[in-house]
Amino acid sequence: MKKQINKKILITGGAGFLGSNLAEFLINKNEFKEIILIDFKESEKIKFLKHIGRAKINFYKINLLNESDLRKLSKYFTDAIYLVHLASRVPKGSMKESDTLEDLKVNIVDNLSMFFNLIKFLKPIEFIVFASSASIYGNNINLPIKENEPVNPFNFYALSKYVIEEVLKKLFYEKGIESTSLRFSQIYGPGEPHKLAITKFIDAIKKGEKIKIFNGGKDIRNLIYIDDAVKAIDLALKAKKNGIYNISYSRGFQIKEIIEFCLDIIPNKGPKIIIEPQSRPITNLTYDISKAKRELKFTPQVDLKEGIKHFFGT
Repeated sequence: MKKQINKKILITGGAGFLGSNLAEFLINKNEFKEIILIDFKESEKIKFLKHIGRAKINFYKINLLNESDLRKLSKYFTDAIYLVHLASRVPKGSMKESDTLEDLKVNIVDNLSMFFNLIKFLKPIEFIVFASSASIYGNNINLPIKENEPVNPFNFYALSKYVIEEVLKKLFYEKGIESTSLRFSQIYGPGEPHKLAITKFIDAIKKGEKIKIFNGGKDIRNLIYIDDAVKAIDLALKAKKNGIYNISYSRGFQIKEIIEFCLDIIPNKGPKIIIEPQSRPITNLTYDISKAKRELKFTPQVDLKEGIKHFFGT
C-alpha cells in the first residue's frame, strides 16, 4: 500500500487491546490523513495517543448496537475508505443450559447487528480487514490447520466470527467490497485484559500461587504476540487481498512448556505446580500460516520466550 495520506481509516473496538495497539502503530507510520477510533468507552491509552504522532486521531464513543448513535455521529467517519473491524461482544465463558440463549443473543445476534449497523453508514468503503478467530476450526485432526479445513466452532463467539466471514463474502459478490479476514490465534502481551491461560499462568507465577495443569500439560496452544498481530493487520491493509488467513506464531507449544518458559524468567517466585495425569486425547491447536507468509508477507517476529519476557516487563 502506498502512503494513504489523503485517506481515512476507521477502527472499531479502537479502545481495546488490539485496537489501541494498532492505533499507536499507525500513528507512528503516518500513512493516513485521519485515524478514527470508535468504541463504547475511551481508554487512558487512547487519551494519550491523541497527543502524540503525526496523524490526526479522533475517538468517538459509540455503541454499535445503537443505530441512533451511529446516525448522529456518522458524519465524522462516513467517508472512511478503510475499515478495520475489531469490535465484538465477548463470550461469557459459560455453556450452561441457563446461559445458552443469552450466549446466542450476545455472540451471534449482537455481533451481526453491530456489523450491519456499521456498514449502513460507510458508503465509500473500499477495503475491510476483519479480526476473526482461529477458534472457528475447533479441535481439527489435520495438522497444522489450514484455511481450507472444515470449521467446527468451539462456542457461539467463534461461530459469530465465521458468520461474519460469510457476510463479507456476500458483500464482495453483491457490492464488490473486498476484505481480508484474519483468523488470529490467542493474542497475548502487556495490557491483555482477558484472563486467558497464559495471563493466568503469569499472574500466578508473579504471586507465587499454585498452578494446576490438566491432561499432563501436553495440550498444545499456538499464541501470537500483540506486536505481530498488529503487524499482520498493517500487512493486510497493504496487500488488499480478498481472502482468509491464519495469523499465529510459526509453531505451537505444550502448556507445560509455556509454564517452564515463565518459570525460567522468574524462578524465585515459582509456585507449586500440580500436573494432573493425561485423561483425554491431546488438544492440538497448531495453525498453518504459509498462506499469510506467501500472500501477505507475514512472518511473526516475537517468539514465545521473548513475548513472555515482555509480558513480565523484564
